[in-house]
Amino acid sequence: MMARMPRGVGLAFLLGSLCVFGPARTVLSGEEPEPAAQEKTPPQKDQGQDDDAQGQPKQETPKPESPDAAKTPAKPALNPQQIALRNRVRRVLAYYARLPVNTADNTPGEVLQFCLAGGCDTEIRAGGASGKPINGFGALCYNYPCAGYEMLAGADGAVMARIGYGLQTHAGEMLAVLALSGVPADYEIVLDKKQLRVADLVEQEKRTCRPGTNLAFKLIGLSFYVANDASWKDELGEPWTIERVLDEEWKRTPSVNTCDVTDHLTALSRAIQRRARAGRPLDGSYQKADQYLAKFEDLAFQAQNRDGSWSPNFFADRGAGRSEEGSLFASGHVLSWLVHRLPDDRLDDPRMARAVTFTTGVLEQWSSRWDVTEANPREISAVMYALHALRMYDRRLFKARD
Repeated sequence: MMARMPRGVGLAFLLGSLCVFGPARTVLSGEEPEPAAQEKTPPQKDQGQDDDAQGQPKQETPKPESPDAAKTPAKPALNPQQIALRNRVRRVLAYYARLPVNTADNTPGEVLQFCLAGGCDTEIRAGGASGKPINGFGALCYNYPCAGYEMLAGADGAVMARIGYGLQTHAGEMLAVLALSGVPADYEIVLDKKQLRVADLVEQEKRTCRPGTNLAFKLIGLSFYVANDASWKDELGEPWTIERVLDEEWKRTPSVNTCDVTDHLTALSRAIQRRARAGRPLDGSYQKADQYLAKFEDLAFQAQNRDGSWSPNFFADRGAGRSEEGSLFASGHVLSWLVHRLPDDRLDDPRMARAVTFTTGVLEQWSSRWDVTEANPREISAVMYALHALRMYDRRLFKARD
């Protein structure tokens, strides 16, 4: 059962002021910009440019720098229905951006999910729901204890993101979220008073690639941070390239009734986009993976319900099921993948609009009765993936036509 928020907080507030997340990292083509230079200043609430900070902050964390929005050709203006949906989406994003995610009640894994939803501008609270605002990625990369857990560990100069309860659910998940938000490779990581970089985490994920395993999150991260033609060796001396990671992941058979399938599809989509952006041909494994994704697009829309949702069993069947949480969980994950996968000119497909409308509607309903500090991990994942999908959709369709 979902915990309730204090009386008087919720939909009434949601329908109030229209305020959205700050600059999102995902550009209009569905791909993120190249990593920008690191900004080493702590986030300041309701202020513009921060003053330079010298040395390592003790209580504050740096916010990854957001680049200028990508320049795109003029696009058709939004119609009245799209404007109405845009306004609803932005109210939802604004409301949930203010959730009291904090280092006392929420684990590093939950903070990571919140960063997925909000991107580089994600703010959490230090020490409790009423604590000082700090940047979400800064808290993770400075290894702040969250609900008693620390995300990062290291030995012999290396840094690794840990897997387990309250941490990552899969290898490479933290790097994937960093990549999806466009956090630069030179963004600072502080571990045991030693200053490292996201690039050091990239090297660790490269060293721990293994054939025959789930490489979805690693592929998302490595395809962003590693050059297309780069090669490396893992800890066992096996040679790797981005294409080999993609090939291994493409050949893996995920279950079509869990989020494993959408993680898998998102990873392949991102790697293909990065390849195309680098001006390289989609040949070999890339071509096969692209054809594979096209078939899953058809399957996804065939499995979609009339109200725009997907079954809690993802692509295994149709129907809403008995769990609203399950429907939101599946719908948010599928919508997130489709927003990453589809080109700009397909985002206004009526089926996509229905999916966005359904997702927005559920989040509006939940706003008055959902407490992120008491929610279970699956509820948090359902909400955060849905918010990530809406933020991406807003960026790629609505902001491109504002």
